[in-house]
Amino acid sequence: MGLDMYLRASKYVSGWEHGGKEAKAQYAHLLQQIGLPDNICPESPSATINVTVAYWRKANAIHKWFVDNCQDGKDECQESSVEREQLIELRDLCKSALSNMSHAKEKLPPKEGFFFGSTTIDEYYKEDLNNTVTQLNRILDDERLAGFSFIYHSSW
Repeated sequence: MGLDMYLRASKYVSGWEHGGKEAKAQYAHLLQQIGLPDNICPESPSATINVTVAYWRKANAIHKWFVDNCQDGKDECQESSVEREQLIELRDLCKSALSNMSHAKEKLPPKEGFFFGSTTIDEYYKEDLNNTVTQLNRILDDERLAGFSFIYHSSW
């Protein structure tokens, strides 16, 4: 039990005629890869790909940032859209906090909660920030994710 946090990349894939040959081929290839016939739903040939691209455990300061900046302050384990610019902002905020740990609590304050982990600014907190920078750099630097949207979700 505890705070588990996920960032997913999501992309709509269309098999409709008006999407063009490339889109239809991508849709057919996707269905082939998951073992479904390409005519599984001829009335609406489409799919949405969701891939987990980042995961945190009990990184409550990072969770608080998502709640405050992407969920309008509501922390109800809901799914929330995250803009690419917001991921850049979070990454840069983590870098800034890491460069001056005396201001870290002010920039990325921990959040108390049921099984959310420690609220102490310590090595685990610093590890959460470093992990966030690493994961977000990997996502932001990967051009293959340029056409994807992002969704944050947590559970405890």
